[in-house]
Amino acid sequence: WGKVDLLARQQTDLFSGRRDEDEWIFRNRLGAVVEGQLRERVGFRVSFEQTREEGIERKYVIRSDVFEPRREAVQLKGGVADYHEATAAISFGLGDLVDVVAGKGQVMWGPAPEDNLGLSANTPSYDMVLLRSRLGVVRFEHLAARLRPCPDRPDAPTCRGLADEESSYIVNGMTRGLEREKYLAGHRLEASPTRWIDIGFQEVVVYGDRGPELAYLNPFMFFWAAQSYLGDKDNVMMTLDVDVRPHHGWQVYAAYTIDDLKKLKIFSDDFANKFSFQLGALWTNPLGWAQTDVRAEYVRVEPWIYTHKFP
Repeated sequence: WGKVDLLARQQTDLFSGRRDEDEWIFRNRLGAVVEGQLRERVGFRVSFEQTREEGIERKYVIRSDVFEPRREAVQLKGGVADYHEATAAISFGLGDLVDVVAGKGQVMWGPAPEDNLGLSANTPSYDMVLLRSRLGVVRFEHLAARLRPCPDRPDAPTCRGLADEESSYIVNGMTRGLEREKYLAGHRLEASPTRWIDIGFQEVVVYGDRGPELAYLNPFMFFWAAQSYLGDKDNVMMTLDVDVRPHHGWQVYAAYTIDDLKKLKIFSDDFANKFSFQLGALWTNPLGWAQTDVRAEYVRVEPWIYTHKFP
């Protein structure tokens, strides 16, 4: 079987805090999704979305002027910005225990229904291979992906100088720079001791300036120890989360992510302790109102989390 869904959406957001005054941002999206299944073990999904973004009195000069994080091929046109995103992935089973997802897409790990601290779908898509396995109440996933590096170009001043100047050559009178290698790996273990609670633990590492690292391709390797063995030059984050459903329609969740810490001063205000914390609650169909939900969430993000000494 297969199906095609057409997408047309107009999104309006009010942002405050990034400038002196509140600002309205308008995003108009057009696209399509094609997905289907072959027999019972093979599935596929292809999508494309074109977006135009504009704001009242906003000028798009550099890439950081664009609010949308899920963007590719950005075209800055003064008062507007155009960008798109395409994904394509295939999934298939290897026996009864392991499923494989390969292609260009995203992975979201965590208890929150939308944005999570560890891996969120609110990012550009990437080429990846994802292994998924389930045995009783235990679920395990392992991810290996290639990321696009920060572009060394005039409209991205925060990335200027990050390219490898020696990895370039002249062709037809023009200099072609080669992008630096950048990769993402992660694994997540999740267990459901009862029907109303899920507990998860995950590690995610970003590394680069070399090919895929075998230590991070090992699904069962403890990444925190592996990056120490490899010279402490990669960025590893650990997340512990819990998802509780005490009553039908209710969900309470929490997550704690550690980017870096001093073990002897873990509960102090030491600047080296970089962590983030998320606490939320979701109530679906409140008071019998169908197709309605109420969500409250608190997120604390310490300065410099998600950063590393090597860009």
